Amino acid sequence: MATIDLLALEPTVITRDLSNKYILLAAPYKFGKTTFMSNVPGALVLSFEPGLNARAGVYAQKITSWSDLKQVCRQLSKPEVMSKFKCVCFDTIEIAANLCQEFVCARAGVQAMSDVPYGKLYKEYELEFSKTIRGIAMLGYGCIFACHTEVKSIEVSPEVVVEQIRPKLDRRAFDIVNGLVDIIGIGVMEFDEKGEKRRVLYTSETPTIKAG
Repeated sequence: MATIDLLALEPTVITRDLSNKYILLAAPYKFGKTTFMSNVPGALVLSFEPGLNARAGVYAQKITSWSDLKQVCRQLSKPEVMSKFKCVCFDTIEIAANLCQEFVCARAGVQAMSDVPYGKLYKEYELEFSKTIRGIAMLGYGCIFACHTEVKSIEVSPEVVVEQIRPKLDRRAFDIVNGLVDIIGIGVMEFDEKGEKRRVLYTSETPTIKAG
Protein backbone atom coordinates (compact mmCIF):
# COMPACT_ATOMS: atom_id res chain seq x y z
CA MET A 1 0.00 0.00 0.00
CA ALA A 2 1.32 3.44 -0.95
CA THR A 3 2.16 5.78 1.92
CA ILE A 4 -0.06 8.86 2.21
CA ASP A 5 1.58 12.05 3.47
CA LEU A 6 -0.84 14.99 3.45
CA LEU A 7 1.90 17.40 4.54
CA ALA A 8 3.81 16.66 1.34
CA LEU A 9 0.90 17.70 -0.89
CA GLU A 10 1.51 20.53 -3.36
CA PRO A 11 -1.29 22.71 -4.78
CA THR A 12 -2.49 21.92 -8.27
CA VAL A 13 -1.08 24.02 -11.11
CA ILE A 14 -3.09 24.95 -14.21
CA THR A 15 -1.10 24.85 -17.44
CA ARG A 16 -1.88 25.33 -21.13
CA ASP A 17 -0.34 21.96 -21.93
CA LEU A 18 -3.07 19.79 -23.47
CA SER A 19 -1.25 16.60 -22.49
CA ASN A 20 -2.56 16.77 -18.92
CA LYS A 21 -6.13 17.77 -19.76
CA TYR A 22 -9.31 15.69 -19.89
CA ILE A 23 -11.29 16.53 -23.01
CA LEU A 24 -14.24 15.08 -24.90
CA LEU A 25 -13.98 16.25 -28.51
CA ALA A 26 -17.08 15.50 -30.56
CA ALA A 27 -17.25 16.50 -34.20
CA PRO A 28 -18.44 15.23 -37.59
CA TYR A 29 -16.35 13.09 -39.91
CA LYS A 30 -13.30 14.81 -41.48
CA PHE A 31 -13.36 17.62 -38.91
CA GLY A 32 -9.77 16.98 -37.79
CA LYS A 33 -10.25 15.15 -34.48
CA THR A 34 -7.43 12.69 -35.10
CA THR A 35 -5.09 15.44 -36.30
CA PHE A 36 -5.82 17.46 -33.17
CA MET A 37 -5.00 14.52 -30.88
CA SER A 38 -1.86 13.50 -32.75
CA ASN A 39 -0.44 17.01 -32.28
CA VAL A 40 -0.68 16.83 -28.46
CA PRO A 41 2.80 16.44 -26.90
CA GLY A 42 3.42 12.94 -25.57
CA ALA A 43 0.23 11.55 -27.11
CA LEU A 44 -0.47 7.85 -27.45
CA VAL A 45 -3.36 7.46 -29.89
CA LEU A 46 -5.48 4.36 -29.44
CA SER A 47 -6.89 3.74 -32.90
CA PHE A 48 -10.24 1.99 -32.73
CA GLU A 49 -10.82 2.83 -36.41
CA PRO A 50 -8.59 3.69 -39.41
CA GLY A 51 -7.66 7.35 -39.58
CA LEU A 52 -3.90 7.79 -39.38
CA ASN A 53 -2.87 6.67 -42.86
CA ALA A 54 -2.03 10.25 -43.87
CA ARG A 55 -0.24 11.17 -40.62
CA ALA A 56 3.47 10.54 -40.04
CA GLY A 57 5.28 10.51 -36.71
CA VAL A 58 2.27 9.48 -34.60
CA TYR A 59 2.52 6.93 -31.81
CA ALA A 60 -0.60 4.88 -32.44
CA GLN A 61 -1.77 1.50 -31.20
CA LYS A 62 -4.51 -0.32 -33.10
CA ILE A 63 -7.29 -1.59 -30.84
CA THR A 64 -9.71 -4.20 -32.19
CA SER A 65 -11.14 -5.59 -28.94
CA TRP A 66 -11.70 -4.60 -25.32
CA SER A 67 -9.08 -7.19 -24.38
CA ASP A 68 -6.58 -5.21 -26.48
CA LEU A 69 -7.38 -2.11 -24.43
CA LYS A 70 -7.00 -3.96 -21.13
CA GLN A 71 -3.59 -5.17 -22.29
CA VAL A 72 -2.62 -1.57 -23.09
CA CYS A 73 -3.81 -0.49 -19.63
CA ARG A 74 -1.51 -3.00 -17.97
CA GLN A 75 1.46 -1.60 -19.89
CA LEU A 76 0.53 2.01 -19.14
CA SER A 77 1.46 1.49 -15.48
CA LYS A 78 5.07 0.62 -16.35
CA PRO A 79 7.55 3.42 -15.49
CA GLU A 80 9.25 3.28 -18.89
CA VAL A 81 5.88 3.71 -20.63
CA MET A 82 4.86 6.53 -18.30
CA SER A 83 8.07 8.38 -19.12
CA LYS A 84 7.35 8.14 -22.86
CA PHE A 85 3.65 9.08 -22.99
CA LYS A 86 1.74 11.84 -21.22
CA CYS A 87 -1.70 11.67 -22.81
CA VAL A 88 -3.89 8.77 -23.93
CA CYS A 89 -6.21 9.57 -26.85
CA PHE A 90 -9.25 7.47 -27.76
CA ASP A 91 -10.07 7.51 -31.46
CA THR A 92 -12.99 6.98 -31.02
CA ILE A 93 -14.56 6.52 -27.58
CA GLU A 94 -17.93 5.41 -28.97
CA ILE A 95 -16.26 2.42 -30.63
CA ALA A 96 -14.46 1.70 -27.35
CA ALA A 97 -17.85 1.67 -25.61
CA ASN A 98 -19.23 -0.75 -28.21
CA LEU A 99 -16.24 -3.07 -27.72
CA CYS A 100 -16.80 -2.96 -23.97
CA GLN A 101 -20.41 -4.05 -24.46
CA GLU A 102 -19.28 -6.90 -26.72
CA PHE A 103 -16.75 -7.95 -24.07
CA VAL A 104 -19.38 -8.02 -21.33
CA CYS A 105 -21.81 -9.95 -23.53
CA ALA A 106 -19.16 -12.50 -24.53
CA ARG A 107 -18.20 -13.00 -20.89
CA ALA A 108 -21.86 -13.73 -20.09
CA GLY A 109 -22.29 -15.95 -23.15
CA VAL A 110 -25.06 -13.86 -24.72
CA GLN A 111 -25.52 -11.85 -27.90
CA ALA A 112 -27.05 -8.66 -26.47
CA MET A 113 -27.04 -6.76 -23.19
CA SER A 114 -30.81 -7.14 -22.93
CA ASP A 115 -30.57 -10.95 -23.03
CA VAL A 116 -29.86 -10.99 -19.28
CA PRO A 117 -32.80 -9.84 -17.12
CA TYR A 118 -32.96 -7.06 -14.54
CA GLY A 119 -30.36 -4.92 -16.32
CA LYS A 120 -27.50 -6.95 -14.84
CA LEU A 121 -25.25 -6.65 -17.89
CA TYR A 122 -25.82 -2.91 -18.15
CA LYS A 123 -24.50 -2.56 -14.61
CA GLU A 124 -21.51 -4.76 -15.45
CA TYR A 125 -20.88 -2.66 -18.56
CA GLU A 126 -20.91 0.57 -16.53
CA LEU A 127 -18.48 -0.90 -14.00
CA GLU A 128 -16.11 -2.32 -16.62
CA PHE A 129 -16.09 0.83 -18.72
CA SER A 130 -15.70 3.16 -15.74
CA LYS A 131 -12.98 1.10 -14.05
CA THR A 132 -10.89 0.94 -17.22
CA ILE A 133 -11.24 4.59 -18.27
CA ARG A 134 -10.78 6.01 -14.79
CA GLY A 135 -7.87 3.65 -14.18
CA ILE A 136 -5.94 5.30 -17.02
CA ALA A 137 -6.66 8.77 -15.64
CA MET A 138 -5.63 7.75 -12.12
CA LEU A 139 -2.22 6.74 -13.44
CA GLY A 140 -1.64 10.43 -14.17
CA TYR A 141 -2.22 10.49 -17.92
CA GLY A 142 -4.25 13.18 -19.59
CA CYS A 143 -7.11 11.78 -21.67
CA ILE A 144 -8.69 13.03 -24.87
CA PHE A 145 -11.81 11.22 -26.03
CA ALA A 146 -12.81 11.76 -29.65
CA CYS A 147 -16.24 10.83 -30.90
CA HIS A 148 -18.66 11.76 -33.62
CA THR A 149 -21.71 13.94 -33.22
CA GLU A 150 -25.39 13.25 -33.66
CA VAL A 151 -28.52 15.38 -33.69
CA LYS A 152 -31.30 14.64 -31.21
CA SER A 153 -34.66 16.26 -30.60
CA ILE A 154 -34.75 17.84 -27.13
CA GLU A 155 -38.01 18.96 -25.53
CA VAL A 156 -37.30 22.35 -23.98
CA SER A 157 -40.95 22.79 -22.98
CA PRO A 158 -44.24 21.11 -23.91
CA GLU A 159 -44.53 23.54 -26.82
CA VAL A 160 -40.86 23.77 -27.89
CA VAL A 161 -38.61 21.03 -29.30
CA VAL A 162 -35.10 21.86 -30.55
CA GLU A 163 -32.56 19.88 -32.52
CA GLN A 164 -29.42 19.52 -30.39
CA ILE A 165 -25.92 18.57 -31.62
CA ARG A 166 -24.34 16.28 -29.02
CA PRO A 167 -21.69 13.55 -28.61
CA LYS A 168 -22.67 10.26 -30.18
CA LEU A 169 -22.35 8.15 -27.05
CA ASP A 170 -24.79 5.94 -25.21
CA ARG A 171 -26.09 7.45 -21.97
CA ARG A 172 -24.00 5.26 -19.66
CA ALA A 173 -20.72 5.89 -21.47
CA PHE A 174 -21.46 9.61 -21.74
CA ASP A 175 -22.17 9.94 -18.01
CA ILE A 176 -18.85 8.26 -17.17
CA VAL A 177 -16.81 10.35 -19.60
CA ASN A 178 -18.68 13.53 -18.70
CA GLY A 179 -17.86 12.97 -15.03
CA LEU A 180 -14.15 12.85 -15.88
CA VAL A 181 -13.55 15.52 -18.50
CA ASP A 182 -12.95 19.23 -17.92
CA ILE A 183 -14.18 20.27 -21.35
CA ILE A 184 -16.72 19.01 -23.87
CA GLY A 185 -15.90 20.56 -27.22
CA ILE A 186 -18.41 20.27 -30.06
CA GLY A 187 -17.01 20.80 -33.53
CA VAL A 188 -19.32 22.14 -36.21
CA MET A 189 -18.79 22.91 -39.88
CA GLU A 190 -20.25 26.35 -40.62
CA PHE A 191 -20.43 28.55 -43.70
CA ASP A 192 -19.68 32.26 -43.75
CA GLU A 193 -21.47 34.92 -45.78
CA LYS A 194 -19.32 34.03 -48.80
CA GLY A 195 -20.33 30.39 -48.60
CA GLU A 196 -16.87 29.29 -47.48
CA LYS A 197 -16.70 26.42 -45.01
CA ARG A 198 -14.93 26.84 -41.67
CA ARG A 199 -14.42 24.71 -38.56
CA VAL A 200 -15.90 26.08 -35.32
CA LEU A 201 -15.37 24.52 -31.88
CA TYR A 202 -17.99 25.28 -29.21
CA THR A 203 -17.04 24.86 -25.55
CA SER A 204 -20.16 26.39 -23.96
CA GLU A 205 -23.58 24.77 -23.95
CA THR A 206 -26.48 26.29 -25.84
CA PRO A 207 -30.01 24.95 -26.40
CA THR A 208 -28.78 23.46 -29.70
CA ILE A 209 -25.23 22.39 -28.75
CA LYS A 210 -24.30 19.99 -25.92
CA ALA A 211 -20.88 21.46 -25.12
CA GLY A 212 -19.50 22.53 -21.75
